[in-house]
Amino acid sequence: MAPLAMTRPLWRLSIALWLFTELAFPPVALAQSGASAVADTLVVGIFPRRNARQTVTLFTPLINHLSAELNREVELVTARDFATFWGQVARREFDLVHFNQYHYIKAHAHYGYEAIVANEEFGERSIASALYVRRDSGIESLSQLRGRTLIFGGDKSAMMSYIIPIAMLQKAGLQQGDYQQKFAITPLNSVFSVYFKQADAAAAGEIVARLPMITERIDVSALKQLQISEAIPHLPWAVAPEMPIEQRQQLSRLLTTLSATATGRALLEQAKLTGLHPATDADYERVRHLVKQVLGETY
Repeated sequence: MAPLAMTRPLWRLSIALWLFTELAFPPVALAQSGASAVADTLVVGIFPRRNARQTVTLFTPLINHLSAELNREVELVTARDFATFWGQVARREFDLVHFNQYHYIKAHAHYGYEAIVANEEFGERSIASALYVRRDSGIESLSQLRGRTLIFGGDKSAMMSYIIPIAMLQKAGLQQGDYQQKFAITPLNSVFSVYFKQADAAAAGEIVARLPMITERIDVSALKQLQISEAIPHLPWAVAPEMPIEQRQQLSRLLTTLSATATGRALLEQAKLTGLHPATDADYERVRHLVKQVLGETY
């Protein structure tokens, strides 16, 4: 199946940990303090960096771990595309959200979401964007993309596969209209599209070429990174503004200490992470500058 034709239905996964407290408490005590037995559901949203099926596979063990540690039900919600994801954010469906950097600063401004931790991948706490071409394309510089077909992953809200690449192209003197612009469903699909010669160049994260979901499906040596951007802080995880400070601190502690134990490191490895580290809103000031430059939006 051609990469651009790949679609996935919206997947929702609910993981519940039920505590059989009636063995320890009489019925009257349980009725009086039901929240202590099974807390309200913690809803976790993850942006569509990958397709929904892959997201569920990668993060279910971590969700199960959080459920056990928090002693409450945790629900993982995914989306097939960025538009669907942002609709979920706008409806305030999430308590904890894994954002791209653009969605984070927008959600912070509009809905009060606050960064608490950020990814570490391949041992790196920052992330860069790249423009990919085939090695046999004869393209050696950004200026040669004039008149070519460029494919971006996701949509215009994709930080690594649209906003930063557009800033790179602008710096090289290329404006929209100087090239044909297309979109794939995900950043991964944009790279697949160039590999299968459906576009001349793809915009995606620099890290994408190292992801098993790419390396296990195509020969990445047939591709090259035409240019790599400056690095920005890695992908954040943020909490809803109504979450009590004690719960924020508990979540941050659980996530940032995963790398300290063998069990935690296994959960990180399953999620294709090497760590999670403390983050604050101030870390994303450079992102705000880039978004204003490319999209004209101020957050």
